[in-house]
Amino acid sequence: MLKSNWGSILKKRRDLLGMTQDDIAQIMSKTRNHIHNMEAQKRPPKAEDLGIYADVIGLDISELYESNVSRLATSRILRSARLEKNIELGDLARKSGIDFFKLGKAELGEIMLEDHELQKIAESLGISEERLFGISKASVAQLIALAKRLGLQDDQLKLLREFMEDYLTNKKDPV
Repeated sequence: MLKSNWGSILKKRRDLLGMTQDDIAQIMSKTRNHIHNMEAQKRPPKAEDLGIYADVIGLDISELYESNVSRLATSRILRSARLEKNIELGDLARKSGIDFFKLGKAELGEIMLEDHELQKIAESLGISEERLFGISKASVAQLIALAKRLGLQDDQLKLLREFMEDYLTNKKDPV
């Protein structure tokens, strides 16, 4: 299943590469409006278009799909944190403003919550967002080292580091 934010993943990667929607449209032989609609998730994408777009921006298409491992790990962390705080699911739903049934499905590992929802839960539980997100400063260093080994140039590495650190600092998309 596609991640709920697959369109923004495409856009962020395109922006990171300094490409415009027109650039992508021209390479894919599509209109800029078509690319805009894909990134805005106006309609379900055709698998072929998604694959071509991912190839153009050098993105492993699997990054657009939910990982069962990630979803299950987050569900375990969510349930564990809630039980540690001795908070009932209904109370957490009310406190965080997230639908009770959606929260229940996330805790069972059936769905993955969006970043802003995980932020609300972390705040409601009084825990660090990193605990739910699984992102830390160490992760930034590891990813930068990997990116360097993959051949990213110094200016690209700097942009990537700034992007990731801004995310960790502000807990919101810097784009």
